[in-house]
Amino acid sequence: MTTQPPSLADAGRPRLGWIDLDVAEEHPNLSLVTVTVACEPRRRSPPWVRRRLAELSTRVGGAQVIELRRQEIPAAFRVFFRHIGIDPDERRTPIEQAYYERLRRGHFESNGLPRDAQLAALVETGVPIWALDADAIDGPLGIRPTIDGEALGDGDLATRSPAGRLVIADATRAVAELCGDPLPAYAPSRRTKRVLLYALQIAGVSSMHVHESLWTALELLQVD
Repeated sequence: MTTQPPSLADAGRPRLGWIDLDVAEEHPNLSLVTVTVACEPRRRSPPWVRRRLAELSTRVGGAQVIELRRQEIPAAFRVFFRHIGIDPDERRTPIEQAYYERLRRGHFESNGLPRDAQLAALVETGVPIWALDADAIDGPLGIRPTIDGEALGDGDLATRSPAGRLVIADATRAVAELCGDPLPAYAPSRRTKRVLLYALQIAGVSSMHVHESLWTALELLQVD
């Protein structure tokens, strides 16, 4: 059984996703926040978005990386990773991965929209955002465990999941592993007209920070 999200009529405003009751019992501080926005993905971001990433690049160096794990939000995601069965020392949390790439490349690399908007929001707030093709999603988004042998993906790219793995799902299927990239069929593509952004609120991360991350991304996606 699942709890159902509240009905929020205003398009473009954050909505709460549903949480499977067993998941909610095990992770009582976990929430899923989503927002849908018109967005046609671009290979090259507008100049002001690239400038934003360049400015953020100047703020991050070796000292910031050393201090990162001591900060409240990055530390909270490391704890959450362990709670859901992911070793953050083997698979970096999103903010740690972003900082690692910054040091490796010498800057935050621009990869077009919506990815640059997601990256800027992550670096500025510490809260990761994931993006889906909104028109590929059937019904409201939520979090649930997989059933044994459930297919993750479609066709030749599908893999079979063991029972109990936490996933982001719509009304009919899983669309991404929790804290993982969306499955290819549901990721934004050049055919996308609307993007569904989602973020996780977890223990140690306030709703204010989650909404700030989403609004930062939304601001950068307003390209017209």
